[in-house]
Amino acid sequence: RIKEPACVYSILPIDHHNILATAGRGNNIKIYNLKTLAPQGHFDTGDFYGVGYEMTYIPKYEILAAGFYNGGLGIFDISSREMIISTKTKISQAHVNAMAFIDARDYLFSAQNGTISVWKLDISMKSLNLLREIKVPGAADGLTLKPINNGSQIIYSGSTNQLYSINVEKSTIAPITSLDFNSSFVRVLPNSRKMLIGTYTNRLQVFNY
Repeated sequence: RIKEPACVYSILPIDHHNILATAGRGNNIKIYNLKTLAPQGHFDTGDFYGVGYEMTYIPKYEILAAGFYNGGLGIFDISSREMIISTKTKISQAHVNAMAFIDARDYLFSAQNGTISVWKLDISMKSLNLLREIKVPGAADGLTLKPINNGSQIIYSGSTNQLYSINVEKSTIAPITSLDFNSSFVRVLPNSRKMLIGTYTNRLQVFNY
């Protein structure tokens, strides 16, 4: 059992490094031993405060990506535990709640306040360059971004009853289906074409895509 001093919104197990990263309202991203839950320090978030609902581990570069409440994005080196890249989005006062990374293109997607930003990661130059922005109908807070179909698409959910699919190559967005409830999160189930959808009414539903 872990006792955190502030609300925890995001947890990320990183098996390869045997660590568990936790974050939420507060400074820094806490690190624990994945098996024993013993504290193992933290990632220093600097001037950024509060992490949204998702962090993303990028094994290709052994880094962790996180979005913050003040519109910031941070990239952390797993080994050194230092923030090696940081930037602010155009919407500086809106939470960055969801993120997804596409290995084949080194694209990082981030969602906030009805806008999905597409970034190009250049790890050698330690930079994130904004390529384009995708407006989501309804301007809902982005809660989940999950790659599917070998990274050719990303599932997006917000605080509405609509699920969307993003075409990674074209950066276009299209509705998949309307639900009879507002979704709170979406998880893609491994080795299947199914998603587990959580709701604001304390329900779980399985959706085929």
